[in-house]
Amino acid sequence: MSDVIVKELDKGRIVVLSERGENHKKNGICNQDSYEFKVDNSGNYAFVVADGVGSCAFAKEGADKACEAVCAMLSDCIDLSEDEIKQKIFLKWKSLVGKDWNDYGTTINFLYVYPERLVMGKIGDGAIIMKNGDNVFIMSEETEFYTAETFAFGSSIYKHSFKVLAMQYETTVPILLVLLTDGIGKELNSEKHKEFLDYIASTIKNQNFVVELKNWVLSLNNKNGDDKTILIFEIEGR
Repeated sequence: MSDVIVKELDKGRIVVLSERGENHKKNGICNQDSYEFKVDNSGNYAFVVADGVGSCAFAKEGADKACEAVCAMLSDCIDLSEDEIKQKIFLKWKSLVGKDWNDYGTTINFLYVYPERLVMGKIGDGAIIMKNGDNVFIMSEETEFYTAETFAFGSSIYKHSFKVLAMQYETTVPILLVLLTDGIGKELNSEKHKEFLDYIASTIKNQNFVVELKNWVLSLNNKNGDDKTILIFEIEGR
């Protein structure tokens, strides 16, 4: 069964859909994707999706704790540099999972929305796609060849593999954000990202949008058996 969440905001909407992959269904394994979002008392937003690494003993818990760490650090990271944000989130995650960090390996994709800037971050596969007015920003894992391996949180990670990008944004125009784990991200052609965002922007308010989205995600099972999670945030200008 899919997890489907729809949260209406004063000026926007959050939609999350998470589907256990066919491979995990066949083997009696839970959905190892996790997701979370948070709005703090100052109106700052945190959004995150994580994909536990299947070879790790506690992959699902690692993904859950990554989401918890990102949301817990929302208010702390408002004025920090990109490197400081990396350190804050990684250390928080390690404090939550305990000593055997490699047993909790997970990828993450996250975004913070503050009044003065946006912070996009990721380690490993999956993607962040965002439209702010006419500007489109994409953060995805760039590899020159196919590999079954990916960077992930663990006892040690390469600094360059944890990407964090802070940027200014147009506060008076709408924001549309899509976070994807790899079960969806690898099936979405990068050349189609803008077209995909345009489709979501034009249909997210339709009554049948969630049904259409679910049917599309389920159709991807014909291409791969991975867990699949998509988080969508759409809001008018601040």
